[in-house]
Amino acid sequence: MITAEQAYERGFAIQTYSINETEYDPQLNPTRAEVTVNLQVVSPPALERITEDRQLMQGAYQYTQNVKEVMAALNLANSAALAGSMTVSL
Repeated sequence: MITAEQAYERGFAIQTYSINETEYDPQLNPTRAEVTVNLQVVSPPALERITEDRQLMQGAYQYTQNVKEVMAALNLANSAALAGSMTVSL
């Protein structure tokens, strides 16, 4: 398990978490639990303050941004091609 400070150093911040124990053994020790964790991805300006794995996180962020831009361009090109292939018959 990592601390909140370690999580932030790795590029994300734990916003909230909860543990709900759902099953117990005969001695009432929990044997099953549901865990909910809400994380916030650290923004690019905050990446400058991170020491551990900063280069890896910046590379992952840049890769994700590039993929988004390429997908947006492909979607636009596909929409234009689809609109161009439509014919109106009267």
